[in-house]
Amino acid sequence: MTPTEKKYSQHIGKLYWSANREWDRDKEEFKPVFDLVMPINLKRRYGHGRYMLTLQVIQFNQGKDRGGTREQYDIEATYFTELLNYVNNWHQGYFLAKTGELEKDVDQIKKAC
Repeated sequence: MTPTEKKYSQHIGKLYWSANREWDRDKEEFKPVFDLVMPINLKRRYGHGRYMLTLQVIQFNQGKDRGGTREQYDIEATYFTELLNYVNNWHQGYFLAKTGELEKDVDQIKKAC
């Protein structure tokens, strides 16, 4: 296992809150949405090149417009680590789920926003 694989594989099996945004049709603005995800696999794109993490969505946020969400998706591993404990301009980010309950983990999320 290469040092790069070790760096990215340490996230496999841990729970994270995935920050995103959803359009609120009533207020006509974006609102933050948090899903509970777990990295389940590390692979290389096309068998070589960049490392990709496969994220399994464990719990969807109970938003109104969440019908077309994916249960699994791939994200570039470097992008995942860049967004760890950080929220960018598009409300994307990942936070370690300490308790698994959004209300209790909100403090760490608010500090990063």
